Amino acid sequence: MKKVIFLSVIALVALWSMALVMEPNASNAATADVTVTETVDADITVSVDDATISLGNIGGVTGGLRSSLVTDHATTWTVKTNNPDGWKLELAGGNSGKLCRLTSGCLTNDKFDAYTGGGTLPSYNWQNPAAGSAQYGYVVTASSGTGNEFVPDRYFDDTSACSDAGRGHLGSCYDSLAASQTIGTSADASAFAGDTVTMHFQSEMVAGSGFYLNPGTYTSVVTGTASTLP
Repeated sequence: MKKVIFLSVIALVALWSMALVMEPNASNAATADVTVTETVDADITVSVDDATISLGNIGGVTGGLRSSLVTDHATTWTVKTNNPDGWKLELAGGNSGKLCRLTSGCLTNDKFDAYTGGGTLPSYNWQNPAAGSAQYGYVVTASSGTGNEFVPDRYFDDTSACSDAGRGHLGSCYDSLAASQTIGTSADASAFAGDTVTMHFQSEMVAGSGFYLNPGTYTSVVTGTASTLP
């Protein structure tokens, strides 16, 4: 009798185990999705490798010509952008393009006027100011890219005049910062390391009757603004 009961229990346990294995999963499930998005803007930066350019010393009575080309003291602007439509780099000169004595209000004997180039800008080669005056300007000398591709046509020359459509030579066309100037432009995103434009500054005082420059430090802040093109 005990043996029969024992076997019956074993059989019930076995049947119960099989039922657990064979019983379909009766649990329920539900799902929900989350979509993650990120918007990457057309971004742009501009930097300069040397934020201070010294043109050296000049006699306030005898005058002279001073150029950062002589010391190869260049300013190189670097533009970085992911914008596929490109960028432009504009310069604005402080004091309306004049180089002014720090402690004055840019008065007659306390300034280098913005370069005029004899009336045509940019001018091919530096044109000396009239006797009894002083002027200050700049020249674009190079850029990265094949054939200085980022520099506008107006800064190229054909060995006699600027605005050379043939883009023959670069580094002889002098300009003024009396108004905002575009010195670089591109129709593409920049190289990963950035696109560059290099320039030099120049000043000259020509002695003349009754004219001198007061002693002191003359300065102007040049602001470069890089912007994306639409």
